[in-house]
Amino acid sequence: MKKEPASKKNSSIRIFIRLLSYSYKYKTLFFAAVIFSLISVMFSVLGPLIVSDAVSVMTGKGGFEISDLYGFIGKLLLAYFLAAAFNYAYALSTNILTQNTVKNIRNELFCKLTKMPVKYIDRNKTGVLISNIINDVETVGEGLISNITLLFMGASTIAVTLVFMFILDYRIALLVICLTPAALAVAYTLSKRGKKYFGRNQKNLGTLNAVANEMISAQKTVKAYMYEQTAEERFGTINSELYKSGMQSQFLSSMVNPIVRYISIFTYVLVGTVSVLAGVPVNVITAYLMYSNQYARPFMDITSVITQLQSAIAAAERIFAVLDEPGERDDKPDAAVLNTFGGDIVFDNVSFSYSADKPLIENFSLRVAKGQKVAIVGPTGSGKTTLVNLLMRFYDVDGGAIYLDGYDIRDITRASLRRAFGMVLQDAYLYTGTIRENIAYGKTGASEDEIVTAAKRANCYDFIVNLPEGFDTVIADGLMNISKGQKQLIFIARIMLSLPPLLILDEATSSIDTYIETKIKDAFDVMMKGRTSFVVAHRLSTIINADLILVMKDGNVVEKGTHGDLLDLNGFYSEIYHSQYN
Repeated sequence: MKKEPASKKNSSIRIFIRLLSYSYKYKTLFFAAVIFSLISVMFSVLGPLIVSDAVSVMTGKGGFEISDLYGFIGKLLLAYFLAAAFNYAYALSTNILTQNTVKNIRNELFCKLTKMPVKYIDRNKTGVLISNIINDVETVGEGLISNITLLFMGASTIAVTLVFMFILDYRIALLVICLTPAALAVAYTLSKRGKKYFGRNQKNLGTLNAVANEMISAQKTVKAYMYEQTAEERFGTINSELYKSGMQSQFLSSMVNPIVRYISIFTYVLVGTVSVLAGVPVNVITAYLMYSNQYARPFMDITSVITQLQSAIAAAERIFAVLDEPGERDDKPDAAVLNTFGGDIVFDNVSFSYSADKPLIENFSLRVAKGQKVAIVGPTGSGKTTLVNLLMRFYDVDGGAIYLDGYDIRDITRASLRRAFGMVLQDAYLYTGTIRENIAYGKTGASEDEIVTAAKRANCYDFIVNLPEGFDTVIADGLMNISKGQKQLIFIARIMLSLPPLLILDEATSSIDTYIETKIKDAFDVMMKGRTSFVVAHRLSTIINADLILVMKDGNVVEKGTHGDLLDLNGFYSEIYHSQYN
């Protein structure tokens, strides 16, 4: 039997306690909130006693004057003013506590994602992960943690009110307590049934975010292929599922408050009736009715936000499911920290697959000497980028080993290993910021002269200085102020700035037109001189002068040699080459 994930086994109480552990880091605010809550409740429960004394005076045999009530009115106003003041202090402290807690959860979740293995990111939709960070955390903040106010204040009110009710008349207090389980049973039963629908609702919301993100980011493709109708139908289907799960969860949760409210009103009426029949004094009945109302209010308050509570618990389950995922495996305790690299690389009988039932690379061996330029070509899915992923330890080999300067790369810290490589990807990543900041991303503390020199080497200096803001031009997601090819050149300038000892170019010129490609090719040749480099390419014109060309197919190297040697073989490489140039 497949073992159920631990996150699925967490009860609502356990999730709530785990969330409270985040709040407990702020002990001062936490205990201040508890104290303010108790003081506020103490002053609020004094009100019925003051009213009871006033009623006793009003119903006395000797009659009363209006002036006899002034003292009671003053005490009542003071009691409720102090109750409101401490309630405000309580609300303020819990709001600060909530915001800090949500901030910590969001930070921890984001940091966790940065430390997750690449395979986890590859296997999960971006929209769902973004939904975890934004929607789920916000739901937890608005729903569960914010309602700590109701839970603390409610628990305090119930406890203190019961004490005063027992002091007044223990028999009626026992009557009220006996009716309480009915309200709790209704709330628990409906909440338990509704929980699965709230979990499904949160899951559907994440899927909807992923689909919307996918469609919006690929809107040109959607329009070019007239995919609008299909996209709308797909979105509509998921949206309907979200509607259905939302209606089911809302229906069950919306039943809780009216039922609990009815039970509370029934209790209120029953207490009054029993008190009159039992000959309880009017002033005591008055106090009891007020206490009965105070006692019932927390139950109604909590059930009125049952939807938020259940939705928040479902969101928290999703958050903790991510936080409980194993992160990237730690470096070995004795892992070497290398600051200098020669560049000799050996693949020794390497095997790897993304899934156990689909072998990809098997028994692959290769020796690359320092300063060699190795090109990797082949059809899509042949394993070209997989070799790069293994070199950078985005994935670890299943069998065999990869050696860098005689070290098994698993015996080197990831940080020092990845510092050794400069990597230019097919999809250039530029973060929101100026062009200057994006180039300097490759080297902390880079000077202006170094940034300008790197831009010139990457042949992007001319177009940068011709922009209205020059190097201060802001690049942002969705802005079309520079082309995709220009973004790639800026990305390449980032590598030109740091000039690491080893280079990986994964389809680095795929977004650059042939005119710019000829210029950047010369710059690459200068950059690669004396450096071990791996070039993954579909466009064979970029790798003709490579020292070694590996031709891959189905995870295996089917041919290797120089460009001339491979053409003379008249094999698979020759077929690819002529298909591009005939």
